[in-house]
Amino acid sequence: MGATSERERRIELYVRSLAPGGTHRQQDTVVRRLDDLLRESAIDDYDVRVWGDRICHASASARTADGRHVQDRLARIERWADEEGRSLDGVYREVHCDSAITEESWTEVRFPEIALAEFVDDQLVHLAPSHDEDADELVRVTDRLADLADETPVDVSGTTAREDEASDGGGDSPDDQERRRIEAGHVDH
Repeated sequence: MGATSERERRIELYVRSLAPGGTHRQQDTVVRRLDDLLRESAIDDYDVRVWGDRICHASASARTADGRHVQDRLARIERWADEEGRSLDGVYREVHCDSAITEESWTEVRFPEIALAEFVDDQLVHLAPSHDEDADELVRVTDRLADLADETPVDVSGTTAREDEASDGGGDSPDDQERRRIEAGHVDH
C-alpha cells in the first residue's frame, strides 16, 4: 500500500445554489473530480456547502448558526490571504448598498459562483479562486484540483492507496458515501 499521511486533507466546496443554471455543469464537473480525488486518496473528505451569493454582516440572518459559519469562513479566508500574500480582489467583493426607499445603508460581501477551501488538520492551507500576487496569476478551482491530482500518493506498483483498498474488496462503504454529503442546513463548527 502507498505511503499514508497522518494529516487529514479535507475540501469544502462552496456554491451559490444547487439549482440548474449557468454554473451547473461546472459544479457537476468539480464534484465528479472531487469524487475521483477521494477515490485516489488525494483527499480524505469533502463537503459541498450552499452559502448563497452574498452576506450582510449586520443582518439578523448573519447572527444565525449558518450566518456565523459563513462569517467564520470569510474571516479564515481573509487571514489566510494576508498570511500567504494572496489577493481576494474581484473574488470576494465588499459592496456598499443604499436603499432609496428606506434610506438605509449596509455593506455586504458578494461571493464567487464557486470556491474551494482546502484544509489540512483543520488549518486552511489553500483557497481557490484567489490571486497569487507573486506569480501574478489567478488560481482557479480547476487549477487547484489539477494540483491535488498531481500530489496523489502512489506506491511503487503504480496504484493509489484507494485502488489497493478497492482490490481488497473495499469500495464504497457507508462511510465513503457519507463523505459525499451535501450540506445546506445547520453546520456545527
